[in-house]
Amino acid sequence: MQNALTHIAIYGDAGRGNSEQFALGRIMARRHALNPFRFALSTGDNQYDPTTPELMQRIFEEPFAELIQAGVPFFQTPGNHDMDEDRISEQLQYSQRVNALARGQGGWVLPAANYVIRDRFVKIIVLNVTAAGSEFPQPAEALQFLEAELAEETSDWKVVCFHYHLWSTGLRGDHEEMKAVFLPLLERYPVDFIFAGHEHHAEIFAPWKGMQFAIVGHGSEIREHVMPSDQECLFRTNDIGFVELSLDASEAKLVFVDRHGQEIWKNKTSKAQAIPLASIAPAAPAARAAAAGTTTVARVS
Repeated sequence: MQNALTHIAIYGDAGRGNSEQFALGRIMARRHALNPFRFALSTGDNQYDPTTPELMQRIFEEPFAELIQAGVPFFQTPGNHDMDEDRISEQLQYSQRVNALARGQGGWVLPAANYVIRDRFVKIIVLNVTAAGSEFPQPAEALQFLEAELAEETSDWKVVCFHYHLWSTGLRGDHEEMKAVFLPLLERYPVDFIFAGHEHHAEIFAPWKGMQFAIVGHGSEIREHVMPSDQECLFRTNDIGFVELSLDASEAKLVFVDRHGQEIWKNKTSKAQAIPLASIAPAAPAARAAAAGTTTVARVS
């Protein structure tokens, strides 16, 4: 699948500006040189420190400088630390100043707390399920937004990204509140992939009703705690790294990459009768807005 139509770098819990995050940025840039990313997607906790004038330079622009210069947009998912001290407002304003997509350049992209990325054969729904200083989800608006988007008929790959996990073999274990809130809706409207962060390791679980769930939270700090989970873990790593997702009309390839650029776990998923999103009439924006508040659609050109 060397000529994948959409090739995405997925990383998470990286916003520290420490040596580990710089190592992450270097290996992502090295992999981009081999097979360019259409864009990168964070699973949240993009900012751990209080906002200062130079903060974004330290926790984002410098660690990911090569990829930003190469024109890679970085789509951000809000995490619980991003909600502290209303940091998300600063991040939204920073995204507006950078204006990466409109300018056709690399950089920070956070158009709204809940939004959709549409690119070729994939629809990615990014949700804010967090609250400042809380280990519990704040899902009402996100749940409403998700249901409206999943109700839209499409044969494309469907991906959901939020910060809090569903299952975990890490420090916090399974997140029972997230499971109780989101699993019934996902059972009604199945998706292909679900990505989360929050836990500071990475793992992938056995498919739940055909859906693949992965934690990608190993961007700048590792926690090696091991807890039991109700869902079978297929693979886990306690090393710094990220995940690559490659998609065309009929096949998806998921690859876990370590700090040395080695592919340490991968699998392929087939999809029948997928067709380009461009050939599908999208739901009216007004209808989505009425159902789920403000909807922002970011198209990758």
